[in-house]
Order: sequence, then C-alpha cells, then structure tokens
Amino acid sequence: MLMSNNTIRFSGLSSGLDTELLVKAMVLPYQSKLDAAKQDKQLLEWKKDAYKEMNTKINSFYNKYIYKMSLQGTFNKTKVDVSNSNIIKMDQNVAIPEGNHTVKVENMASGAIVSTKTIQGATKDTTLGEINASLPSEFSMTVGSGSNAKTVNVALSEDMTIEHFELAVKNAMADAGVDDVSFKFDEKASAFIVSTTKTGSSQQITMDEDSLKVLNATGVVQGKDAKVIYNGGVEVTSSTNKIEVNGLVFNITGVSNETITISSSKDTDGIVSFVKEFVEEYNKLIEDINTKLYADSAKGYKPLTDAQREEMSEKDIEKWEEKIKGSLLKNDSTLRDFTSMMRQTLSLSFGDGSVKMLSDLGITTGSWNERGKLHLDEDKLRKAITEDTASVAKFLNELGNSLNTQIKEKLSTTNDLKSYNSIFNDKLLTTSIQAKEKAIISAEERLTRMENIYYKRFTAMEKMLNQYNSQSAWLSQQFN
Repeated sequence: MLMSNNTIRFSGLSSGLDTELLVKAMVLPYQSKLDAAKQDKQLLEWKKDAYKEMNTKINSFYNKYIYKMSLQGTFNKTKVDVSNSNIIKMDQNVAIPEGNHTVKVENMASGAIVSTKTIQGATKDTTLGEINASLPSEFSMTVGSGSNAKTVNVALSEDMTIEHFELAVKNAMADAGVDDVSFKFDEKASAFIVSTTKTGSSQQITMDEDSLKVLNATGVVQGKDAKVIYNGGVEVTSSTNKIEVNGLVFNITGVSNETITISSSKDTDGIVSFVKEFVEEYNKLIEDINTKLYADSAKGYKPLTDAQREEMSEKDIEKWEEKIKGSLLKNDSTLRDFTSMMRQTLSLSFGDGSVKMLSDLGITTGSWNERGKLHLDEDKLRKAITEDTASVAKFLNELGNSLNTQIKEKLSTTNDLKSYNSIFNDKLLTTSIQAKEKAIISAEERLTRMENIYYKRFTAMEKMLNQYNSQSAWLSQQFN
C-alpha cells in the first residue's frame, strides 16, 4: 500500500505487480530533475555562506588594520609617564609633545556654593515659620555679576512648606532664565543644598542676610578658577579642571605642593605592536584565502539526495559535504583579484624619507609557494622606527591610504549584483537561489502529476483484471 497526496493506493492486488516500484522507475527522469534542482540550490546556499564568512573576515581585517593604518594618529602616539597620576589624569586621545614637563597644581576649579547647615528635624512638610521666627516677606538670590546677573525673587509666608518653597524657587529660576544652579532640600541631610552646576570665578551667588537665614546658611563661597604653574613659571588658569597648555591636555583631581613631572616619548612599542599584528593577521587572511583558491577539486561530488543520505552514516555524510564545501571558492575570481591587489600594493614604494618600501621595515615576502606570505624582522623594524619615526609613519600612512581606497571602493560599490559592504556578488547569488526554489516547486509538481497519471493507469488495469477474474470464476462455476 502507498500513501501519496493524501490518496490511499493499493499495489497489484489483482496483477501481483509491485506497482510502487514500477511507478518509481517510470518517474525516475522527473525525480532526477527534482534532485538536480535541489542539489544546485544547496550548492548555491553553501557558496553564499562561504562568501559571507570570507567577507566578514575581509571586513574585520580592513577595520582593524587597513583603516587605522591610513590615520596619522595611529603612528603619532606618545608614551606618557606621570609622577603623580592621582593629581593629574592625561587625556589619552591627545598626542603629547615629546619631552619633560612639570606642573604644580595650586587651585582646583570650583563652583559657587551656599554654606548651609542642618535644620534639625526638618522635612519637606515643615513650614518656613517653624524654622524661622523672624521670616522675611521675600527670598532673593542673584546669580552671576554685572550685566550677566539674574535675580530670583520668591514671596514668603509662615505657612509655606519647605517643599512648596523649593518648587517656587525653581519656578522663579526658570522664569528668570537661571539654568546653572542646583537648588533642593535634602531630607536625609535635613538641609538645603544650593550650588552652581558650572565651575570658575565667573560663578557667583549673592544673597542678603535675611535670605541666608531662610536657608539656615552662614554665607556663600564664590566660584574659583583652576590654577597650575607650568614648567616652573607659566601660570595657567581655567574655569574648569581641564587644563590645556603647550599641547598638553589633562584633568586635575586634587591640589598638591609637589611639582609633578610629565614625561613623553614616541611610542615605539606601540608602532612595533601594530605592525606585528598587521603582518600576523594579514598572513592568516592570505593563508585562508589561498587554502580556498587552491583547494583540491571536488569534481564528481554533488550534494547528497535524500535517498543517498539514507544509505550513508553521519560520519560519511559529513566527510562528503566537507569535500564539496572546501572546494566552493576554488579559483574564485573575486578572491584572486583581492589577493592580487593586496600583493601588488604591498610591493609599491611610498613616502620620500628613509623608509619607502616594506623591506625597509624588515618586511619581506617568502618563497613563491607561500603565495604572498609576509616575514618580519622585528629588530630591523624597531631600528627603523627609532632612527626615523616620521618616515616610518608617513610610509605606513600612505600605504594604508592606498589600500584603504581600493578596499573601500570594493566594499562600498553597489549594483544589481552586490550589496554595500560586500566584495562578492551576493545579490546575484540570492537571485539564483530564488530561481532554483521556483525550479524545485515546478519539478515537484511535474513529479506528482506523472505519479498520479501512472497510478491511474495501473488502477485501471487492476480494475480490468479484477473484472476478468470475476467473469472467469463465474464461467467456471457454470460448467461445474
């Protein structure tokens, strides 16, 4: 008995024939076309996966090394030592002039602060009359000085709670355009906290005695500029704790009587590390590409059909598929063009100093059968950097710019065949896969249609044989 298309078919009940086996043999050409379409689709999907994996590796190498190599800042970094890093924090994103620098921190920048004291037992529900027996009729606070001064006035009453007072002051500040003062009542401290949000000598808060009493304050400490003495005599001030002087950029986090030394020198180790990593990762990428380009042929190997998979072990299936997948990019023109471009560019001359070629940095190619692998003489590289850092940096920048332009063009160019950030024709592959999906549907429909035709014919034959057998049996009974 055979189940197909929700139809129950009985095989050869009258004829004794294996109808299922016969139909399978008769539709074999249609089954072969269906299998071929599925195999083609599977090959395309595997190739798309292989392209995607390789494209990710090329993008990663480009972002980590080629793009960074094209930036001047990559090779202009300095190595910095600070004698007291608890007081001075260097800005790591700024290149520091080589040499020794001294800094003495005399003042840190601060904002204006109202010196308030705890109001014992006070909460936001406490009224102003409860904490101040001689409450003035108005609270007044002036922020800033001169033409920039802005005054905040709030009418007071004895039954006004601290919470309502705080809200009234904030609303008055908003109306007056004061947006750089923090004004609040802290219930945990039972005290008003009032200060400017910015630092520097321009930050000022002014209150009369009556207004200070409302806050239980003793006075106001005005804002102050930061002040450092650079190289023993140059006075540098700043409204913030970020200091910029003679190319140095740093933040001060404290005041100290000691003179702090900042020493900077070319980061030779950093350049050596970058070039070493570049060579190592380039070799890994080229080796991976070469493995795919020069893989053994998988001629005669195709993705397994369902019937073939049923007859093989999982281990044998895995080996079979690995053989095919390993050869998918054999002699691939896109990969071959990429490696050719890289090898040709790396052999060119750049710059006009003592370093013009990779060989001047101790970087050479190996024998022909290594297919572009690079070799690095670290001692020669370090010597070149030490003797002429500027020439090394210029050469690497120009080499990086050339590679960056070429690879970026390959990745950014888009058309009907490829997407942005892909060097492969991924759109073309997707279109081909979709075409195969349609071909598979058509092949399945043809196969089902032909199966139904042949089964109908066998069913008709079985019906005729059954009638013939019935008639023969009736005639035999009549003669007995």
